[in-house]
Amino acid sequence: MQRQYRKLRLFALGQMLAIAALAGVMAEPTRAQNQPSEQEIIKALTPKAKTRSIGTTRSISNPRAAEDGRFIDGLRTRSTRSLTIVEREKVA
Repeated sequence: MQRQYRKLRLFALGQMLAIAALAGVMAEPTRAQNQPSEQEIIKALTPKAKTRSIGTTRSISNPRAAEDGRFIDGLRTRSTRSLTIVEREKVA
């Protein structure tokens, strides 16, 4: 009895594997049709918006940016414990 049950289980497992393989082969053409073109890939890889600069680039035409830059440069040499509450709020 167990021998027949084992054969039935192996047969069912083989059938499931065959169905899964067939489904995988049939799904392959649909994946190939949905591949993006070279132009779409390039467009997707280009950045959407500019990010903020971390470097020392400053706007000369904007006096507020120049003032903020001098303030930040002054903070770079100081320890964090020496900052006043007003300076901390201005940084935040």
